[in-house]
Amino acid sequence: MLLNKCFCLALIILLTVSAVGMLGCIEKEQEPVKVGVVFEACGLDDAFNNLCFAGAKRAEDELGISSEYVVATAAPEFEELQRSYAESGEYALIICTGANQADAVMNVSADFPGQNFALIDRAVAERANVAAFIFRDEESSFLAGALAAMVTKTDKLGFVGGMDIPAINRFLVGYQAGAQYINPECEIMFSYAGSWSDPDKGKELAVAQYDAGADIIFAAAGLSGEGVIDAAEERGLYAIGVDTDQRYLAPDNVLVSVLKRTDVVIFASIKETVEGDFKGEVRSLGLKEDGVGISLDNALPIVSDEMKARISEISGKILSGEIAIPATIAAASGGRTFVVNATPSVPPFWKSVPGFESPQADIRVQKHPAFYAEPCSYRCRAYRMEQTDAPSRLQW
Repeated sequence: MLLNKCFCLALIILLTVSAVGMLGCIEKEQEPVKVGVVFEACGLDDAFNNLCFAGAKRAEDELGISSEYVVATAAPEFEELQRSYAESGEYALIICTGANQADAVMNVSADFPGQNFALIDRAVAERANVAAFIFRDEESSFLAGALAAMVTKTDKLGFVGGMDIPAINRFLVGYQAGAQYINPECEIMFSYAGSWSDPDKGKELAVAQYDAGADIIFAAAGLSGEGVIDAAEERGLYAIGVDTDQRYLAPDNVLVSVLKRTDVVIFASIKETVEGDFKGEVRSLGLKEDGVGISLDNALPIVSDEMKARISEISGKILSGEIAIPATIAAASGGRTFVVNATPSVPPFWKSVPGFESPQADIRVQKHPAFYAEPCSYRCRAYRMEQTDAPSRLQW
């Protein structure tokens, strides 16, 4: 009898320990998938980053994941922050927002082949553990340029970019091409703030363009672009927002916004990771994929139903391939290259350059320390100059 009691007691203890162990395993299995996000310098003050963050928060709500984020204060920190996440081994996916993080992603992903990364807004060489997403912003910007050309009273439009990089120049060339599609005589001015987080600089550049006759300015400059919208509100003129619908910043002055649906892309990337379907590849997203668009439904009242119908018609032509849009300044120029000699024969603020229409034109331009602080224009042609002591090459 005593042996039976001892056996029963031992069995109870064994079953209890097993149950506790199984409970621990269940609890461990239920730990949420962790995602780390590395943002560029503006953090969540920037519309682009804020939209990316919204995608991660949606994944928390709908997929039960856990997300954390860090903000790089300068470009050299990208690799350090990405590497810190990767070394921990805790994150199923590391999301890196912004084209400037590409080099760091390629370096860190090579050292951690078992760690998955998502790079937003830049195409890179394909790698099994890197999903790179690039947006055909030239398509949505074409629509914005076309609409601006319909609305403008001065036939002068402006553009303020954050940096002179391919990701921003896609906006510029699309905007320029769309405006020229409607009105070949439309004049485009453009400037670069040199920062994503300097609204005062953005405002300064916008004021210069408004003073030069522009009545609509497209701002693709992160937080710096909010300075453009502020200038539009002060002058009683128009701005075009970017990434998300920015009309809330100036309800009477943001004509329309060019949309980049990074939130949808980030949610989808996290969902694929959770479901074990992560794919290391480069994906291009445009109007067809609903990756870009414009906020026609919340455009200012000055945008008539006829204008909206025309934009819808143009969108259909882009989708069908009837309208081909350049994605780079070189493509927009048809490959024609101009030699620029840095000699003081033309003022730094250009309105026209004699002989510019000739593919063999020798254009002489004054060196100017604040070149990017001055808007440049020649009809609807977009062009730029690198500031160097030696002759440089210009493509438009």
